[in-house]
Amino acid sequence: MARTQLCQAMDGTKVRVFRASAVMYTAGTKDVLGVYPVEEANANDPVYDTGELMRTGLLVRLAVQCNNGTTKPPITYRLFCTKEKINEALTYYNSNGRTLNGKSVMNAGFERRLLIK
Repeated sequence: MARTQLCQAMDGTKVRVFRASAVMYTAGTKDVLGVYPVEEANANDPVYDTGELMRTGLLVRLAVQCNNGTTKPPITYRLFCTKEKINEALTYYNSNGRTLNGKSVMNAGFERRLLIK
């Protein structure tokens, strides 16, 4: 199984295609994050760098900290979401009983190096 997949996000009326983790962006989180698996019609579009999409303000990186067992330190996953979905994504991951990649979520917030325009 591939570790990454092509994803898409809407930039106004344009679709921007980028490569992201295959396990983080599922059918259950696509409406929460605003990041969708690429549609067949957009599969041949140019693939954008996620750093470029963050600089333009389309994507925001969130840090989701998960429990990694009783003797191990927590693990932090970094997820992308669209800037319109920030509040929805933070509310979703901070609600009780959420899991990410099979691990229970402890908290979610902005990635510390994040700059929002």
